Amino acid sequence: MQFNQEQAQKSGQFGISTGAHIGAVTGKKVVSQKTGAQGIELSLTTREGDDVNYLSVYYQKGDGSAIGIGTNIIQAIMGCLGLQGMNIEQLPDGAPVQELKGQPLGLVLQKVLYNKLDGSDTYKFEIKQVFSARTRQTFKEYITKSQPAAVDALVATLDDRDDRKPMQQQASSPNGWGNQGDNNWQGGYQQNSGTSSTIPGGDGWDEMPADF
Repeated sequence: MQFNQEQAQKSGQFGISTGAHIGAVTGKKVVSQKTGAQGIELSLTTREGDDVNYLSVYYQKGDGSAIGIGTNIIQAIMGCLGLQGMNIEQLPDGAPVQELKGQPLGLVLQKVLYNKLDGSDTYKFEIKQVFSARTRQTFKEYITKSQPAAVDALVATLDDRDDRKPMQQQASSPNGWGNQGDNNWQGGYQQNSGTSSTIPGGDGWDEMPADF
């Protein structure tokens, strides 16, 4: 084994944690096999070289109605990346979202502890906010010409969330735990009902600079 200085510096570090993260994002289309809900599943490789996957954002229920929180998050992603649109409605399940491939993006993530169906512990991450990788502004801050403050303010209020249940309670739950999305479309992205900026209907998009 050869010495690797970068790996040596990571000793004692345990990857992604609750907080603000900047990196390269990729995405693919996902369609729930149970409900028919549609969304995108994001992966983020941070500047530190850590990976976080399975960041599901659902924008449409199986009946065709919109999921507000998930739609707002996708709009925020497009706003922060300067995209006029994403061709996601026509994509089949599992197809890559080409507009997102390798794009720099900032995400505020919260670590959520929960139980698998067998009762064992595991965790996932939920998206709480989207922001520019270059300026640290949310899209709302950009269009209102505000200084970047929302991300740090949100992170200061966040801790890991513990959704684990005692074994007796798990046994009484017909759906169990560890199902990362199929029964939770109303939240927009997994079980999250957290903070997301409402994105105006395109105001300022045409004037968005590439360095936002």
